[in-house]
Amino acid sequence: MKKTAGAILGGGLLGLVLLIGGARLLSEAGAGPAGVSEIRMTFDEDTIVLWHRTQIIGRYEHSAKLTKPHMAGLWTSSGHRLTRGYPMEKDLAGESKDHPHHRGAWFCHGDVIADQWQPPVKIPHVEGVDFWSEGMGRGKIICVWRGQPRQWDKGIGIATKNEWRAPNEQVILLETRHLGLTLAMDGLFLVWEIELASPSGSVRFGDTKEGSLAVRVNDRFNEKNGGALRTATGEGEKAVWGQQTTWCDYQGFLDGQWVGLTIFDDPKNPTRACWHSRGYGLHAANPFGRHQSGFPARKDQKDVVELKEGDSLKLRYAMLLHEESLSVQQLNQAAMTWINLPKMSDWPKD
Repeated sequence: MKKTAGAILGGGLLGLVLLIGGARLLSEAGAGPAGVSEIRMTFDEDTIVLWHRTQIIGRYEHSAKLTKPHMAGLWTSSGHRLTRGYPMEKDLAGESKDHPHHRGAWFCHGDVIADQWQPPVKIPHVEGVDFWSEGMGRGKIICVWRGQPRQWDKGIGIATKNEWRAPNEQVILLETRHLGLTLAMDGLFLVWEIELASPSGSVRFGDTKEGSLAVRVNDRFNEKNGGALRTATGEGEKAVWGQQTTWCDYQGFLDGQWVGLTIFDDPKNPTRACWHSRGYGLHAANPFGRHQSGFPARKDQKDVVELKEGDSLKLRYAMLLHEESLSVQQLNQAAMTWINLPKMSDWPKD
């Protein structure tokens, strides 16, 4: 696999930091803040690989041949796999084979309704374009641009641009997506910043539970296999599903080690997420589901999110990749730590 670019922040090496405003060479070994210097990114044409020290943390695939960009895998700093391998890896022993559209970790929505496009064939329970499922009559999210990585004293990030295309290839939604990796007291924050805009006419996000920032956790620590799905107000799928809280954690025991993945929803997001998280391993923050989705926190709410032409919607989330059983107090503190970090779009340019 050919490497076309890399961003290495110190780590005992001479590092090249590629910045959106230009490039600068770190002039001495170990340059950069302690700890953060161990975070880096490497690249090939269609992949971004995130590293902590010598361990791969995430592998982000964005080939135009895919149905959507996604993290094909997520790992902890010591190498415990947090995500299911299927369908990207089909030969991992003992893995479930349901929901082949659950690709590691991803962002999309199951019903995007655009004024300028009418579906020739209706899909059940979908008014516009389904970007959640895959196959005939579904939409695709195509990465059309990848920027250069940016570094500051809290971590590293990169911007990409995506087009959300209807089955006839018409672009009905534009997206700027920032991905970042920063150190946390109890692990690593994988940060997702999403900006959505309509290229023409209005776009509505349909009232469906199928969305949006999602991860399929490793089968071996899902709730059915002894893992714990919880928020600050309850534990178990019945107490979590469809509720609105700042965080939702999925943790369990894996190869002799407590591990977990917590999703954080920034309280400043203009539309807050409800949790579409299940005992079989789906773990998702959905800011668009309303009454029809069945979310208890959205009972009787029927006003869907709409973007007029020229408007944009900015959403910010993080995933905490951790290697111990964290208490509610610890996760509340982690939430405050991340919420108070500057947005990647506001990071200093140099």
